Amino acid sequence: MTMTLTESNEVATLQHLYFPNTKKLQELALRTLKAKKFKTAYEKKYTSDKSVFLVKDEGIYLMNCYKQDTEFLKKDFVVYARGYNVNTIDRNIVWDKANKISRDDFAENIPFSTQLIINILEGLDLHVYISEQEIRVCSFGGK
Repeated sequence: MTMTLTESNEVATLQHLYFPNTKKLQELALRTLKAKKFKTAYEKKYTSDKSVFLVKDEGIYLMNCYKQDTEFLKKDFVVYARGYNVNTIDRNIVWDKANKISRDDFAENIPFSTQLIINILEGLDLHVYISEQEIRVCSFGGK
């Protein structure tokens, strides 16, 4: 496959966020699988499209966005990307790294397909590739 220089530059600008397969990530995936409604970022509406929030503020993390309408769904989950947790790494280091991803704070819905959720539940790690134009999500490695 041949890439143009523009395509090659776009690939180079994607930043990688790594979410190792942990019990918390699996709990978030399981609850996302069971939930029926999901909040849309920055809007007062819900959708049936399964997703989680990718959040950048003090660190970068995934967070549940499902409607907490059953006892099983009452618990909030926050899963930090490796190297972006201000609770375990110096706040200034995290800020510098997160600022390379985006200078602005944000919350974006990240689609969680049933297959992606199954992959996480079977032990695969989650990888997010992000640029100003796009977000790509995949699962591999782990176990």
